[in-house]
Amino acid sequence: MATGGIAPAQPKPTPTTLSVSPSPTTTLKPAQAPQPEIKSVQAKPATTPTTAIQAASGEYWIQTNSFSKKNGAYAERDLFISKHFSVEIKEINNAYKVRIGPYPSKTEAMNMLSSIRSLKGYEKAWITQ
Repeated sequence: MATGGIAPAQPKPTPTTLSVSPSPTTTLKPAQAPQPEIKSVQAKPATTPTTAIQAASGEYWIQTNSFSKKNGAYAERDLFISKHFSVEIKEINNAYKVRIGPYPSKTEAMNMLSSIRSLKGYEKAWITQ
């Protein structure tokens, strides 16, 4: 026992070298998304030619312009496509008509016409059938 209240010195621990060997690799599988429920759907009968003709005759379009050259018509078409409108170019007698639609009723075409006319430069757009 040491005198004077001092504890005897403890021996220093000797360093230990650890050897680590690689563990076997584990293959992780990606999580699988839940499978959607599949429901059977009955096909609708094909429309008769007279129904298709009747539907086409009831279509309404908003014509925004008519061009004598394709380039102007395609530029305007691209503008309306960028605004998320459904647009077509109809060539009639060497004129390229830019039309938005079709709309199934005149009422729907009239509602959209006010939106088109609010755009600068398209105040004179009109409805065609």
